[in-house]
Amino acid sequence: MVRNEMETTYGADKVVAVNVVYDTNKVDPKLQRYDQLKSQLSDITDDFISKIKRRKTNIKRKQITLLPALATKWAKEKYQVGAKPVKVDALEYLPGEMDHLYQEMKADRESIKDSHVPAAFVTF
Repeated sequence: MVRNEMETTYGADKVVAVNVVYDTNKVDPKLQRYDQLKSQLSDITDDFISKIKRRKTNIKRKQITLLPALATKWAKEKYQVGAKPVKVDALEYLPGEMDHLYQEMKADRESIKDSHVPAAFVTF
């Protein structure tokens, strides 16, 4: 519809591409959480690498405390989070949580295609 309107107004030979803007408000919090986890995982792996380069022999694995009120449904099921906080290995938890968020965002992408914002980017 937008392409037809632009081609009618400016001529079909001048409109190169039309990209509709989608409402991504549903996915934005998940993407922000994904980026946060990615950064956290990067920091932990960089810390391990630096300790290995310094030839440290006794390297403790980082632990993350999962609080019952803040843990996702996936984490509660996998790590049996009940009424008390549970400590889990960060190098095991973070990639799993990131993969879970990625799968959720992938599923939400289909519903986003149906929610347009009344705007578009047009390339002439």
